[in-house]
Amino acid sequence: MCIGQFIAKTELTVPINAVLVLLPNLRPDPDAPTPKITGAQLRGLHSLPVVWGRGSGSDADRTA
Repeated sequence: MCIGQFIAKTELTVPINAVLVLLPNLRPDPDAPTPKITGAQLRGLHSLPVVWGRGSGSDADRTA
């Protein structure tokens, strides 16, 4: 267990929450495959496809 893991988690949580507040229409892409969490010690996603916008998720709204 790393002694700095708790501060690192907080340092990531704050900016992610700020982005979600600034971009309220940002959401996981419902057409993309379910993201897989991998790793034993450094667990996380390799990518998280998202859709941004009010529409039904046209190709112009997609980001990765």
